[in-house]
Amino acid sequence: LKLITIRPLRNTGYLSPPPTAPLLEVQAFAPMPATRPGDTQFDLWPPRVVVEELDAKAVAGANTRVRALFTVRYERERGVHQVFFDQHGRYCAEHGPGCKAVRDVTARKGDGGVS
Repeated sequence: LKLITIRPLRNTGYLSPPPTAPLLEVQAFAPMPATRPGDTQFDLWPPRVVVEELDAKAVAGANTRVRALFTVRYERERGVHQVFFDQHGRYCAEHGPGCKAVRDVTARKGDGGVS
């Protein structure tokens, strides 16, 4: 908890010198606790997510180890996430395996798009 000191406005009437001590001390409330990991707020209109599967051999070449390649677009965001599935697992090219695009590909394709 933090103490907040409130001082009066400066004396502009020149009748008495400004006070040197605080007039009032107020005890501030503790900050709100962080939300638990399970607490989520649902959007009334959730953003649309477009997941497209691309031909990995055509995009990355015939000798690629990429088994599946996806592009993920979010309605309220600029840019495209590229999600790869190869010997390292599923990951976003820009944000890594913790990206929400990886979760969306896995949720829509079940096994990550690999049969």
